[in-house]
Amino acid sequence: MPTAQHPESSAVQAFIVKKQTEILDRAITTISSCPEDDLAAEAHRLAGTLGTYQLAGAEASLRALEAIAAAPDAHGEGIDRARVDTLAALTGVARDLDARTGGESHA
Repeated sequence: MPTAQHPESSAVQAFIVKKQTEILDRAITTISSCPEDDLAAEAHRLAGTLGTYQLAGAEASLRALEAIAAAPDAHGEGIDRARVDTLAALTGVARDLDARTGGESHA
């Protein structure tokens, strides 16, 4: 909450929300289109970025996808199911962020 002592607080919060939205959108696009061979590495990279921006639920979903995609016995159907589950989770986090910000996150 901005105060006379910290007037930049609302600007900082707006910046963070904008970045959260951008990163979530990028994660959804990347995970949707990423080749299976690159999925573990992309999930790892995106999980770190989302964690930095305090999106713990999205980070956890991507860590789970990373583990499944990196498993030595990973196969198409299991990876496809994990991808679908991760995309559902990321979409839910994005929806929650929009609800918390009154839809301003996509402004």
